[in-house]
Amino acid sequence: MPPSDQQPLLPTSAPPSNNTTSTINKSTSALAKHHSQFRYSLRHYLSSRLGHYIVLALVVLDVGSIFADLVIQTFRCEREGGKPDPNGAAGKKYDAALEALGIISLVISCLFVVELGASVWAFGFGVFKIVEELSGAAEEQMDALRERIAELEEENGDLKSEMQRVRSTA
Repeated sequence: MPPSDQQPLLPTSAPPSNNTTSTINKSTSALAKHHSQFRYSLRHYLSSRLGHYIVLALVVLDVGSIFADLVIQTFRCEREGGKPDPNGAAGKKYDAALEALGIISLVISCLFVVELGASVWAFGFGVFKIVEELSGAAEEQMDALRERIAELEEENGDLKSEMQRVRSTA
């Protein structure tokens, strides 16, 4: 039967019943509960020993790759500075190793960014407040060290002057 001018082309939706609203509220509350449980689990994991050990392992791996890059660059410079390799085989090996180390470093950096994002999501922006407090404490220590350095430099100058006077009278 063809649609008449009075009949809508799209079916009209019935107003939501209490049953539909109840289902939406239940699914929203289940999602919120799952969200808070996941944040709690993530917070627990990030502050656990295992989480700290994983971050420390990543730091050690990153430092190791930087050190390996330095060693390879040194060998490469010594080899190229001494005698050029006619076949270029050693140079290609060095290049491949440096490229692999660069990829490893990039992956580790990406993992650190993911860890930072997870920390911010799990703990909130209070993570940055802790860093700010630590840097403030470090600044206070640096001020004390600067004062001590100034005192020692002055004392050093006085001792040098005294040594010159003793040498000139002897």
